[in-house]
Parts: sequence; structure tokens; C-alpha cells
Amino acid sequence: EVRDPRGFTALIKAGLQGRDECVSALLMHGADMHAVDLVQGRGLKDWVLRTGRFETLTRIRRLQAHPVAMQFCESYKPEWPELTEL
Repeated sequence: EVRDPRGFTALIKAGLQGRDECVSALLMHGADMHAVDLVQGRGLKDWVLRTGRFETLTRIRRLQAHPVAMQFCESYKPEWPELTEL
């Protein structure tokens, strides 16, 4: 985990800038989600919330719940088997 002069990892930096696709790619390739910056001691989710990047937070939560790379493609459509019975 390389850090910039302020102690941000690439994942934290992508999160606070709202770069959803970059956050997804970094997490899927093993970036440390629990790393904190060296100055204020805040983690990824702290910075995402502090900067109002709610779409990024939603993506992080989706990835944690169902870590499947194809979910983050524009063409992904979730399947709801129980809806076909209605």
C-alpha cells in the first residue's frame, strides 16, 4: 500500500474523489479496505461519507455483500427468481 504525502492510499484517494470504478477495481485486486490515512486516522468509508460520495459507498457495500466483478458492468441486470412467480 503506497501512500501519498498526506498518508492516503490509492483506495482512500479514489473513494474521496468519488471514482467508483477505480474503487471497485482496487478492492477486487486486494487493496486494504481497512487502511487509514496517517494524518487524521480515517478509513475509506469515513472519507467517502465525509465527502458525500454516497454512490461510492453504495458500490462498496454491494461489493462487500456480493463480490462478483460482473455486478459493476453497465449491462448487469440483477436476477430476481421470486418475481417470475408473481
